[in-house]
Amino acid sequence: MTLNKIIDNIGFKKMTDWIQSYAEKLEDEGKNEIIILNIDREDLENQIPNTLELGSIEYANWEP
Repeated sequence: MTLNKIIDNIGFKKMTDWIQSYAEKLEDEGKNEIIILNIDREDLENQIPNTLELGSIEYANWEP
């Protein structure tokens, strides 16, 4: 199964619910950052969101 098909099966609403609190925290803190996700494909296929590793980077800060 392709990654796009897996995401379509989960649904946009459910995917955004998984990261909503993290995104709201960044917004509340006034941070202009992009959320970076790392999730195992198997966990994504099985819809196990608690294995998400969340991070962020300041928008337009592309240098390591």
